[in-house]
Amino acid sequence: MEKRGSHVGIFLSFIVFITFLVFLYSIIAPRLETQKEKEFILENLKKEVVDKTSSELIKATVTHDEDTLNLYNCLKVDNNAVGIEGLKAIVKDAGDSIVDSGFSSDSLIIDWTNNEKAFFKIYYSGLFTDSAKSAGSCDIPEISSIQTNKYVFESKIEEYITIGDFADLNVPYGINFDIQFIDAGNGKTGKFDELKEVSTAIYADKLAVQYVDSQANIKTGFINIRVW
Repeated sequence: MEKRGSHVGIFLSFIVFITFLVFLYSIIAPRLETQKEKEFILENLKKEVVDKTSSELIKATVTHDEDTLNLYNCLKVDNNAVGIEGLKAIVKDAGDSIVDSGFSSDSLIIDWTNNEKAFFKIYYSGLFTDSAKSAGSCDIPEISSIQTNKYVFESKIEEYITIGDFADLNVPYGINFDIQFIDAGNGKTGKFDELKEVSTAIYADKLAVQYVDSQANIKTGFINIRVW
């Protein structure tokens, strides 16, 4: 009889233990699922924001030797030779100083003193300021290289955050988030106010990005995102 009672006690203890585990799981499991969901949303937001604020930057390098027969004080680069259409351009010399330039019909006209060897870097993008330039005859330089890369553009990400219409982002109903951009000079677009009376965990990350500013400089900035 005593032996039988001990078996019943063991069985009851086992039932209590299993019940406790089920109770513990019922408390922890939803929190783990919520944590995984918000971590996934955070990672997805980083990719989406970068994708929506990025654009192609085409860089062409042109040269023209001073020893050749140079008749004019300008160079003409045909859009078709670069393979671009409808883009705007910023031109820089070997020292990265901006050179006066503008489009005339389907060609880019670059000011040039013809007693110097020409070496220019042309940056093409639809996000630069448009400029026109009238010109007659110009020398034709050699296009030595063309590179195409995708970057975050400062003007695009600042406009995106300032307008604040994030309906196109894939974020479930009931999830809150903030986005902030910090440029190379520590200028900030988007507020990261202190969150008060938040009853849930906050998930945040700081993503380093290369971005293009209004003068075609490639700089490093940061995108801050937090989800709660």
